[in-house]
Amino acid sequence: MRRKEKVVTMPSYEELVVERDRQLAELQNWEQQQMPRKKNLDENPRSKRTDYQRETYGSRLGARLRELRERRGLRVSDLGDVLRGDGLTISDPAIYAWERGAENGGDDMPVRYLPAVAAALGVKIHTLLPPE
Repeated sequence: MRRKEKVVTMPSYEELVVERDRQLAELQNWEQQQMPRKKNLDENPRSKRTDYQRETYGSRLGARLRELRERRGLRVSDLGDVLRGDGLTISDPAIYAWERGAENGGDDMPVRYLPAVAAALGVKIHTLLPPE
């Protein structure tokens, strides 16, 4: 009896791109589900705003990014150097803006950068995402 040999083939570039896009879409969908619903608190001027209600998910993600970066002892320029070394075109001011978040005059980090930033900080993506 002859044993059948198992043939392992490498996925093509197109298959890798499709899989990457599928994973990014899945991550974006998950992120949208995790974002708190924004309430219009201006409708009732007597409503009390708590810090949680004022913050957006993006600003909490930025705070988490800063916390993990400082815990690793990295400066913003160090993190930028690591990300640029991975082939991304990200400026140091962009990282500062992510850490501030859109709520505080900065920018929210695009979802497509989450894997690279998590890898640069040496953590898994779910560790980078802020708690609810």
